[in-house]
Amino acid sequence: MRIVILIIVLYKCLLGSEFEISLTKDILLSGSGVLASGITLFTDPKNKSVGSKSKINNLDEFFMNGFHEIPDIYSTYTAYYLVASPLLFVLDRKYNELKTYGIMYAETLLLTTGVKELLKNSFSRIRPYAYFKNIPDNFDDEYNKSFPSGHTAYSFASAGFITSILISDYEPSFTRNSIIVGSYLLASSVGITRVTSGSHFFTDVISGAILGTTTGYLIPFLHKKNCSLSLIPKYDGIEIVYNL
Repeated sequence: MRIVILIIVLYKCLLGSEFEISLTKDILLSGSGVLASGITLFTDPKNKSVGSKSKINNLDEFFMNGFHEIPDIYSTYTAYYLVASPLLFVLDRKYNELKTYGIMYAETLLLTTGVKELLKNSFSRIRPYAYFKNIPDNFDDEYNKSFPSGHTAYSFASAGFITSILISDYEPSFTRNSIIVGSYLLASSVGITRVTSGSHFFTDVISGAILGTTTGYLIPFLHKKNCSLSLIPKYDGIEIVYNL
């Protein structure tokens, strides 16, 4: 029940109020992403051996594939398009709005990158194609960075960011809803083709989608003018205090 209430609060916060930037908040958010990425420069994935398929859970083993180039190319270029697509909705804005959206989106990508790289180095999971002994050319330094899926994380971060902007700035309409649904369909297709290309396990993609969705909604939410939410640690849990 509490989760449902929190989702309703977050949705209402995205409706009908403007975004604003704050020097302290933006330094903390962007700095967190940069710091997380910086830490990975001094760490390397530990797992270098492929090992046996018997250690893979049944769900991931069922969906795993060897390397296939066409879905790999599709997922890469579709992810590039999704990452660039938020620009289509802000280029006609005034300078101050453009600056605000630009800073928010940069923070979204920085935070996504930082968390993604930390997880990749921490888990150092072998990619599915390595179990089929067909590591593609120029992928030798990437075969043990399967978890989570970066392509999927960026795609869902972009879809979430687009959705946040459209919900806040535009009235419900067929066009708005079609763009939102379309962005998530494209993001989902990236996740599917990351699995079929042999680049990721099913759970890598699900985790990437969760990561991207979280950052895509969280950053815009934290920049809403007329809405605040605080998490207060308590001895028996966490108290959520919000102001609409």
